[in-house]
Parts: sequence; C-alpha cells; structure tokens
Amino acid sequence: MKTDGGIIQLPDGISAVDGSRMSEGLIDVMDDSTGLFGYADINGNVVITPAYVWASVFVDGQATVELTEDNYALIDHEGKIVLLDEDEQFTVIMAEKAGTGKPKYAYRGENGLFGYIDEQGQVVMPPQFIHADDFAGDYAEVEVIPEVSIENREGLINTNGEWVLHPDKSAWLKRSDDGLYILGLNGKCGFLDIETGFFSGYLYDDVIPQYLYGYASDGNTSSLIRIKIDGKTGFADRKTGGIRIPCQYEAADDFARGYATVTSPDGQTLLIDENGKEYIAPEGTTIYGNRFSDDLCVVQDKESGLYGYMDMEGKLVIPAEYSSAYSFDDGTASVRKDNVWYEITPEGQLKVAPKNTETRWYISENMDYIQQEDNPDTLAVFGEGDTLLFTVTVPNLKYIKACGADGVLWYEIEDPDGEDFVTRHRFGLMNDQGNILTEPQFGRKYSDSKYRFCEGLCAVIDAESGKAGYIDAVGNWVIPPRYKEAESFINGRAWVTEGRAAPFGYYGWIIYERKLINQAGEILFTETVPDTGEYEYEYY
Repeated sequence: MKTDGGIIQLPDGISAVDGSRMSEGLIDVMDDSTGLFGYADINGNVVITPAYVWASVFVDGQATVELTEDNYALIDHEGKIVLLDEDEQFTVIMAEKAGTGKPKYAYRGENGLFGYIDEQGQVVMPPQFIHADDFAGDYAEVEVIPEVSIENREGLINTNGEWVLHPDKSAWLKRSDDGLYILGLNGKCGFLDIETGFFSGYLYDDVIPQYLYGYASDGNTSSLIRIKIDGKTGFADRKTGGIRIPCQYEAADDFARGYATVTSPDGQTLLIDENGKEYIAPEGTTIYGNRFSDDLCVVQDKESGLYGYMDMEGKLVIPAEYSSAYSFDDGTASVRKDNVWYEITPEGQLKVAPKNTETRWYISENMDYIQQEDNPDTLAVFGEGDTLLFTVTVPNLKYIKACGADGVLWYEIEDPDGEDFVTRHRFGLMNDQGNILTEPQFGRKYSDSKYRFCEGLCAVIDAESGKAGYIDAVGNWVIPPRYKEAESFINGRAWVTEGRAAPFGYYGWIIYERKLINQAGEILFTETVPDTGEYEYEYY
C-alpha cells in the first residue's frame, strides 16, 4: 500500500483496509483469512498479530481495540493491554483550550474513542470514552475502558466532567422516556430528574419510569413515580423523593388523570387517587377502567364478562350489560350492545343514534378519524364532542397523523405503483381544516415510525431523489434534500450524513462522515465514524 512516505509491501494474506493510515510508525492491517485486525510497521512487518475484531490508529502511544464483541481495551505499541489500577478512579479529561460552551454532542476521534463538542463545534472533552451519548440537559451516559475489576463500564457525567455515577462493579443506569435517569448502586436505586437536577438518593429496590407514548400519555402529568421495596409497589414524589403511597401493592400502573390501577395483596384490582384513597369495585365485578371520568369508572362483571359503570362510592350505577365500554368524555361514553354502538350518558340513557367506532383512528387527544366504507379514499376527521371537523379525499389515502407543528397534520398514501418502500409510502402536509398544503412528495424508511417537527423544521426524505433535507410547516424546503440521513434539530443543531464509503473488511464495516449543521445548513463540525452496524452492500 502507499503512504505519505512511500509504498509499504505487506506480507501475503495481510492487507490494508479502507481508512487505514500510518500513525506513530504503525498502520492497522487485516488478516485476509480471519478478518481480524492487527498492526504492521513502516517496513511492512506485522508487529502486533491480527487478533482484534476492530482496531483504531495509534494516538499518544495508545490504540483502542475490540477484543471480542463489545469488549474493548487500550494497547501500547507492543500490543500490551493498558489497564488502570483496580482502585484508580477514571478521571474525565477536559480540553486544555476548550470553548466557552458546554459539552453537548458526542463525536468519535481518530483514536476510536468518543469525546464531546459544544454547540459551536468546539472540542470540550477530548475522545476518551468507548461510547458516549449526547448530553440530555446537564448529563450524559458514557462508557469507559474497562478496569481490571469492573464488569459494568457505564457511568453518568455532568457538563463539568464530574462523575454523577462512577463506573463500578455494582453500578448501573438507564434513561427513561419521562426525563429521568434511573441510577443503581450496591443493590439500591434512585432517580435523577434531568430538568431540575434533583436526585432522590439510593432509596429503592427499583424505580419504574412512566410510559409516555400514544394513549398511555394522555393526561399523564403526575409527579408520582412507581417504586418497589421488598417486592411491593408504591409511589414516590418526583420532586422530593419521599414515599407518597406506601409500597404495599403487588403491581401498579402509572397515574393518568389523577388515578392509577393497583393490585392488592389478595389479587383484587383497585383504583387509587394521588392521595392513596382506594376505590373498590361493586361485588361481582372488577375494575376495568384506569380512571374516573364524570365520576364514573368502567367495571367488568366477573361471570358474564360484560361491562358497566360504578360511581365513586363503589355502587354499580349503569348495569354491566355492554360487550364494550369506554371512559366518559364530555358527558358521554361509547358502548356496544348487540353489535351496535351507542353514546351513553352518566344516567344510562342512550343519547345518540348508533355509530361505528371500530374504524376510528387516533390523531391526537382531541382528534380522530374514520375511513369511509363507501369511499376508502376519504377520511372523516372528528374533534371534541364528536364534532365532524372536515372530510378529505386523496387517491390511495390511508392515514392522518400528528406532526408536532400547530395546525398542521401529515396525511399518508400507499401508492401501489411505487417501486420501493419510500415511494410506496408517501407523506404530504395538510392543515387542521382539511386543506392540502403539499402533494404526497415525502417518503419514509422502514426505521422511521413518524416524522416530527422540531424547532420549526422537519427532516424528511424527498421521494423522487431519495435524499433527506428539512422542510418548514407549510412544506417548503429550507435545507434542500442532499443528505443520505438527517436527524431532528435540537438547540439549533442537527447531525446529517451525506453518504457512506463502500463497505470493507470481513465484517462489512463502513467509514462515513457525520456533520453537525445549523438551521442555515452551514457545517459546524465534521467527524469520521467507523460504523459496525449491519447495512446492505450499497455504493453511494
């Protein structure tokens, strides 16, 4: 192979790979028969036998190697593993001439390790971690080179480079969807609120974060968090860490709209409020709903399996005679009897004509839609109080979805003539009055469950070119589609990938450049990332 100093002749069966380069007199090479990596010197002699799943270039006398899958180490020029002393604490290194900004985004350096840059693209923490997540507020999860005695290498740092949770044999952590880090140490755990910085201390056997997707997120604004002590479930206060509802239940769901369902020690399903008051189902029934609405809750008859409603005193006020029943909303609830749907009042009166609710699809808390049986290309959208807002007709129309922008919705078509997934499943924008804003010109990939506007822009794929860019809430291209991949904007910055090099090596690894851009599309920072993910063998 050719280097800046000339041509290096490697032994038969040993080859350089894309991305290899000479550093500190050594170059990373691969054994063609095994696909493992090692190092050769400037004369082409193999000086560190290929035995690694992956290997970086040398920086400051050390290189990062992957011994086995997800098991990393540092080695010196002789191939010896560099280890910290068993009792030595891993110290986070800050850049000597760091920018004034706080660390925000993780990036991968030439040594194969991860560090952090600020929002202006200036290095704040040099590459030193095996893995690093972007900062969430003032905290980030990182993984360090293993010490002799450490089994779990993950820890949590703050923007000052201080350990909130130091990697330790007994330490573990996970991030929840409701803005918490769950931290574990010595068999106990606690929670750290990312927004406020409050830490409960290691008080509990387990902390169960709230589930915040779809219907489960509606009205879920409780400050109570599920915890476990001695195998029993209770609730702690998110603001103080104190136990608000004792750990006495076999199981419990999250609070939603002020109530939660719990299972008592004798196996009975109860409903509790945030003060811990218990509501018991009438005899012969069990609680089925997860809340009171209009002072009523759905219950199910244990023998017949039919549904009715109880009041807050535990009395059955609407008989259990319906095959389906929903919670009340604005004075009515949907019930089904003899395969016919009705709207019922709290007094048990059938208020309106039967309607089919089985074809209703969720858009948001106050909006859903029905597909017209006589015209599949037409969707009828309903608002609060079951008010018809509008109907919309588009060829091959299938779905309407929220997009994260006020007054704007996605609509999706399934084009039977599309050549691939991106062109078959296309999106367009419409407003919440049913007016079409754009043609269905945006595509999506298998891995994209939904597109959301963030900070006024949304990363989408142009279905015609297959490239990603950014549009505003009326569908205008703000940053033209020129990227292979594009992530959402956070604090005015977003990561994009313009393309990948051809895969190489036994494991099909790929070298690609990831760039940090601002909302004008200007490049703030570029990193070259060796990626070990599984990709199709495409050439860009």
